[in-house]
Amino acid sequence: MTEKGAGQAVSRSGVPFHIQQVARPEWLELVLSIPFDGKTLDAHTMYLRVTQEGHPITLNAVQRSLDLGKKLGLFERIKRISYVLTDRGQACRNLALYHREEYCDAMHFLLFSTWALNGQRDYWSWSYAKTCEILWRDRPTVKSRQAIFGELSAEASKEFPDLDPVVGTETIYAVTNWLRELSPPFLVTRDDRSIASREREWFSIGLALLSVLYLYAARGAAFQTPLLMDRDTIEQLCPLCLAPPDRIVAMIETASRTFPALDIHTGEWGSSVILRQSVDINTLI
Repeated sequence: MTEKGAGQAVSRSGVPFHIQQVARPEWLELVLSIPFDGKTLDAHTMYLRVTQEGHPITLNAVQRSLDLGKKLGLFERIKRISYVLTDRGQACRNLALYHREEYCDAMHFLLFSTWALNGQRDYWSWSYAKTCEILWRDRPTVKSRQAIFGELSAEASKEFPDLDPVVGTETIYAVTNWLRELSPPFLVTRDDRSIASREREWFSIGLALLSVLYLYAARGAAFQTPLLMDRDTIEQLCPLCLAPPDRIVAMIETASRTFPALDIHTGEWGSSVILRQSVDINTLI
């Protein structure tokens, strides 16, 4: 059985469409805060370090956070049980310590875009992005988690009919947990429940830059290829940025004045965005 576009055979029983809720934002951020100093650390050592500092975290939560961090490219596993912080992980650690709003945008970007960036192999990232699309489409209403789960399951079955996907209800909890970290917020909460959503009026220029990287990956475009910033193109970025098209254009224009890798070209057919080379989280530091 082959997923369209991926070119790889996939076992029905081995396709993880779900995102584990136990890898909560606060736990992964806590694990990232541990000084690695270029050394390898195992989950038990990290667990002891953070609990000795008074943080109420379980060993399972540490391990699941490491698992998710590895999927996002923040950690590299060494010798089966030990981990080392990657350059991307170090960049995320620095953002978490000194620019938390940008860190939260960066983590949201990685969760959303890994599907496109890694050649459509990470089905859990597809679930994250599709859940964001559903929430964006339904704005300002936020349906029940069960209703969102039903829509996500139907979308997965439609898009991957050969895989017989099983999403898992915890995926909706996991996605909304991460979205609640964004500032300015997209989800409006009351008594720990999401009761509505609202378009973000702005977001970090780092996410603006990274959103263009996502656009290139999603379109299969080579770097330095001008991409026309028409409405269809910008609307493709709305579920990622969780902002209206005019604000996305404004933030990309601002990012182009900050990051040398990003240019805006205005010609006969309108404005085009040009990404000169690949970028990553460490570009934001």
